[in-house]
Amino acid sequence: MHKIMQGLMLLWLGGQALAGEEPALQWQRDVQAQEQAVSRQTDFNTYNYQPRPAVNRMLPPTRLPVAAKPAPPRWVKQQAKVYWQQHDRSRQVFTAHWRSQDGWIDYASVCANYRAGSLNYRDCRKAAKRYFVERCKAGKGAGYCHAENNFFL
Repeated sequence: MHKIMQGLMLLWLGGQALAGEEPALQWQRDVQAQEQAVSRQTDFNTYNYQPRPAVNRMLPPTRLPVAAKPAPPRWVKQQAKVYWQQHDRSRQVFTAHWRSQDGWIDYASVCANYRAGSLNYRDCRKAAKRYFVERCKAGKGAGYCHAENNFFL
């Protein structure tokens, strides 16, 4: 009979009390939970903001060993005296400078020692192309033959 009364009492309290626990203790817990809910931060500004701790914590990825970078290409500066005959049969001498790498000529660097677009620059490049043709025919290197065919003025 005593157990039946205890069960009815639990139903009467709305099931809030735990079995074998006084209703007053349960009530105190409910009051504490409400107080905690009231003290929850609802106003955020620069003075009272407290960020939550990180929930999803992951370790940073492991660093893979970095392979050594290949050495930058070695450019070799070259120069030659080149001759260009003008339309009036006058002969001009230019010192053409260019860069090459592994025997291949960098076409943009040919006659870079003259101001781009000037008459001397254009004549120097014409003379340099003729110089490359002569060197190719003499068998001095594949870079000259490539320059002969692909070097545009």
